[in-house]
Amino acid sequence: MTQDEIAFTPVPSKTNRRDGWTAERQRDYIFCLQSIGSVTAACRAVGKSVRSAYALRERPGADSFAQAWDMAIEMGVDELRDSVIDRIRHGAIVPVFRKGREVNKVHRFYDRLAIAVLGGRSRHLGEDRAAAACVSRAKVEPKPQPPQATPAVPRPPTVKPPRAVPRIRFL
Repeated sequence: MTQDEIAFTPVPSKTNRRDGWTAERQRDYIFCLQSIGSVTAACRAVGKSVRSAYALRERPGADSFAQAWDMAIEMGVDELRDSVIDRIRHGAIVPVFRKGREVNKVHRFYDRLAIAVLGGRSRHLGEDRAAAACVSRAKVEPKPQPPQATPAVPRPPTVKPPRAVPRIRFL
């Protein structure tokens, strides 16, 4: 295990399927999630669906995996934020193509990206995700609904307007 990897206990499996969520695949998923910061992209990288990843997270005995997931998301978003800020500060070299051939390279700065980041649109996602994870992991009982009053007067049946006949033009 390298220094950057998140230590966790893989979710135990009832069956050992070759294409299932093996311990190695779970470690690869957390590593991809840590580097990419996107659940969908990490699932695609390990060859699993997003639905099955969330189902794995909700299994009994998945507490360590869920904590590693949250830490990996936070680290991935932080890395993404750092890369965006670097692109804002230093710009990027973008190739210019004409008729399918590269003819020049331009140093481009991303003003819209800077406005979005500086305008407060890049709030800290780690806190939001942690709060959402706490809510999703907790057993929430539905609130009882108050009884609805039945209308005293029945509604008249809705009448559909007659269908318009298309106009036919003769030349």
